[in-house]
Amino acid sequence: MFLVLLKKELFIELRSKELILSMVVFGIAIVLAFSFSSNLSRAVVINYASGMFW
Repeated sequence: MFLVLLKKELFIELRSKELILSMVVFGIAIVLAFSFSSNLSRAVVINYASGMFW
């Protein structure tokens, strides 16, 4: 039952694309703010970016 509901909700969300776009833009803004505010190398920021998006 859970998978049926998940599939339905994902299908509806993929049709509208409103929430996905805003989440991606917010995620990119968070990664940029973190990378500019800290003095870390590019490799460290790339490693932390996946955790921030999660």
